[in-house]
Amino acid sequence: MNSKRTALEMPKSHQILITSNWLLGFVEGDGSFSVVKADKILIFSIIQKGNLALMEAIKSFFINLAKVKDLSNLEGFVYITSVNITAIEANYVLSIKNKDFIEKVLIPFFDSMTWHSKKELDYLDWKTIFKIK
Repeated sequence: MNSKRTALEMPKSHQILITSNWLLGFVEGDGSFSVVKADKILIFSIIQKGNLALMEAIKSFFINLAKVKDLSNLEGFVYITSVNITAIEANYVLSIKNKDFIEKVLIPFFDSMTWHSKKELDYLDWKTIFKIK
């Protein structure tokens, strides 16, 4: 859709605003709930091509959720890593693996939302595995 777009830079005054409903929609499209079989580690992740500013804004949103719940000690458990797909572009991966962050921040957040896609079934399976583990 943007392949013929010429102005790819946002204005410097642009602020990214992440809302709960927007984030849920984004997770329904680009989010992933997975389990590492060997270690039985649960992982929530979002992968985005070439948009580090957006990933940083989502990371801040999750950190602020922890602060609101007075769980500031969990701030360091939201990670962004990059995987270079070309010399110019990278995929950015936001991931959360920490058990306490998942239990006290992510699960209450996602449980409070109204899902609109089949991704909810993935989330419910992932949450069940979390409870069993």
